[in-house]
Amino acid sequence: MTDSSRSQTAAASEYFSSNRESFLEQLFALLAQRSVSTTGEGIPECAELVRTLLEKAGLRASTIATDGAPMVIGEYERPGNRFTLLLYGHYDVQPADEPEWQSDPFAPTVRDGRIYARGASDNKGQFYAHIAAIASLLAADAHIPVNVTVLLEGEEETGSPNIDSFLQSQRERLAADLVLIADGPGHPSGRPVAVFGARGLVYLEVSLRNAETDQHSGTYGGVTPNPAVALSRLISNLIGTDRTVNAPGFYDRVRAPSRSEVELARAIPFSAAGFRRTIGVRALEPSISDNLEYWRRIMFEPNLNVSGIASGYTRTGMKSVIPSKAVLKLDARLVPDQDPTEIAELLASEIRRLEPEATVNYLARMTPYRIEPSDHATTAVLASLARAWQSEPLVYPSLGGSLPAAGFLTALEAKPIVLSYGHHDQNNHGPNENLRLDHFELGVHSTLEIIAALAELDRNAQN
Repeated sequence: MTDSSRSQTAAASEYFSSNRESFLEQLFALLAQRSVSTTGEGIPECAELVRTLLEKAGLRASTIATDGAPMVIGEYERPGNRFTLLLYGHYDVQPADEPEWQSDPFAPTVRDGRIYARGASDNKGQFYAHIAAIASLLAADAHIPVNVTVLLEGEEETGSPNIDSFLQSQRERLAADLVLIADGPGHPSGRPVAVFGARGLVYLEVSLRNAETDQHSGTYGGVTPNPAVALSRLISNLIGTDRTVNAPGFYDRVRAPSRSEVELARAIPFSAAGFRRTIGVRALEPSISDNLEYWRRIMFEPNLNVSGIASGYTRTGMKSVIPSKAVLKLDARLVPDQDPTEIAELLASEIRRLEPEATVNYLARMTPYRIEPSDHATTAVLASLARAWQSEPLVYPSLGGSLPAAGFLTALEAKPIVLSYGHHDQNNHGPNENLRLDHFELGVHSTLEIIAALAELDRNAQN
């Protein structure tokens, strides 16, 4: 890295450190703003707040309407800059109605060096690290050495139904050389993580109604069919005891991992005992005997999961009823080259074959992708992470979860790299979601290092 790049990065880092409390105040205001995409609560207000934060950082900011939540764009362009970096994140969050929260999920609280709030790690805290880095660069040196576009959406937690069409419609405006996404959990070792893929998603809701109201189980038991029992049978027929998904065609298009992807997965440490401690499960599947088997299932295999089932009486005490209705939530995680639309249709077809009276609704779909980490920009990003964290990054071939990142490949022809500025026990989607303060700060410094490295890469390419 040149002396001028080091100087600019150091000045921006010093500015951030000197103004850390001010940046945290802005982050806390963002976390306090409800933005639950499942219900729509606070989404327009949060979009406007995000736009304001981008403007405060020094970007040209705007909101663009979609058929759902607004997209928020921040832009910086400077004559002479050729490389364009696109930073993606999402301002919507999951519901926070779990009784186990130890503090108000929308009143950010710091305990033992962690920020506790819904969205602290998924994804407001992580994408705000990008914004804080940009603001620090512009405040310290009045310019950024690459062009930057920030794209923040408000529907990621409901499957990003509008992002693919939005990317297509805004291809020229959003054109970029590289996409960075700060999201997901870190590794228990504390080493930085860079991810080069994500599993896809199909989310289905299955409902079955047998009567207008619940019925007395003594008076009508053995006469009136029970929809909860019917959907339980449906689950056991769909998902085998060996986890196999029993829907014809489900595995037809599964892409096997490459040799290099297998070796990357094999190199990622895994502790079964540590895993059980962190998430509180009593046991793993018996056949998971080593780290490669664990990561193979997370990264390279599709599966079908029961996210929820609701029926009948489940409150305190007893009430003897035959439920009138049962509802089942299913999510399928997909791998390349499975097509979400095709998988949704074949699952729905098998569900209707097994239970003809069931109603099936599609709630979300995301496309899986994996890319090889093998170009100069990737090398620059990994080296930057190593400098910021003082530790060699772990390279993940794929997330186990899903992100709407495949559209960046298809619509913009830009490679997306996912960086985790979080930690392994941040408890995304659960009660007491949190973000370690030191990881937030490492995220800011990582973004500063990456921008400097990409600018230098661009200068070398021009010479």
